[in-house]
Amino acid sequence: MQKYIYLFIFKLIPFILTNNNDLNKCKNIGDKFIQNLIQYECYNELNNNLIIKEEGGGGDVSFENGINLFNNNYLIGRPIGCVPSNKTDGTVIRPGIVHITQHFRYECVNELPNGISLKITHCIDNEGKLVKVGEYFTQKFPEDSEKKFSSVECVGNEFLAKKVVHEWSSCELPKGGKLVEGDFIWQDISKNSLRSLLQKKEIVACLREENNVKLKFTGCVATTGQEVVISRYANVAGQWTQCRRFKEGCRLINVTSNYIDCEFEGRTYKHGTTFESSSKRSFYICSHGQIIKQGCFIQGQELTLVGDVKYIDGIKPVLCVENDNFTLFNNLGKKIFFEIF
Repeated sequence: MQKYIYLFIFKLIPFILTNNNDLNKCKNIGDKFIQNLIQYECYNELNNNLIIKEEGGGGDVSFENGINLFNNNYLIGRPIGCVPSNKTDGTVIRPGIVHITQHFRYECVNELPNGISLKITHCIDNEGKLVKVGEYFTQKFPEDSEKKFSSVECVGNEFLAKKVVHEWSSCELPKGGKLVEGDFIWQDISKNSLRSLLQKKEIVACLREENNVKLKFTGCVATTGQEVVISRYANVAGQWTQCRRFKEGCRLINVTSNYIDCEFEGRTYKHGTTFESSSKRSFYICSHGQIIKQGCFIQGQELTLVGDVKYIDGIKPVLCVENDNFTLFNNLGKKIFFEIF
């Protein structure tokens, strides 16, 4: 069982951003602004080096970079870097450069000519190691940290990533050693404890109950190697048995046939036997003393499973129900009537 410690989600806008007048916030050449996690720099759309020819053949006049003869309609922002925080004072990542925070690894990527995007490539675990998006791994806590284990799971994709840290505790075994939360082992039964000759071990698990993690007996192991969980039945070497929990542990108890046989309509059926009801409408199976309905014979001998619908003559829908009946739906206008046969 897992205990979720914390979860971090970071969402990026999956755009490949290029020069875009819709994002234009430029007033002067060289101004910079941030939008949608991308940093833009303002430049002259018609080229900073502009040559104007005077009328009358007076010659060419050349203007140096940075001299703007145009209004703001000619200035646009071109993407020059990525900003994971999307803040003006945030760290700027140039294309091709990697940036690592406490929880994620980012990369600013050149996608198209003059286009860039910010992507998440990894989550960062508690020791600063990388966990690729879509993967996870488990690490052991130091010995002095309450005997706990943890794993980091990096879920999502390059634009929407989620880092989930799971924590496991452990239980001290009676004969030494530790059992990680959620695991189980076969344990020897004390020689002084009463047990069936058909049982060789018991199953003990380290489980969480609310905020407590402790050892709990959960099943029996037969001499044949069969694992039988609490309250279930098993046929061991021709003898029917049931695993029960006692104060000292789990014990495999021999039971007589009345524990696993079924009585229905005055007749007794063995475990695993299938049979029909006297009405010939229902089909049952005897399973460890329980009578379980499998289906209905609605029209002819074709079996319709419980919960399924069969159409009589291809017109009238009939539902197979749990009891020894089936239900016919008569659709009259907007009302639905139920008839039990």
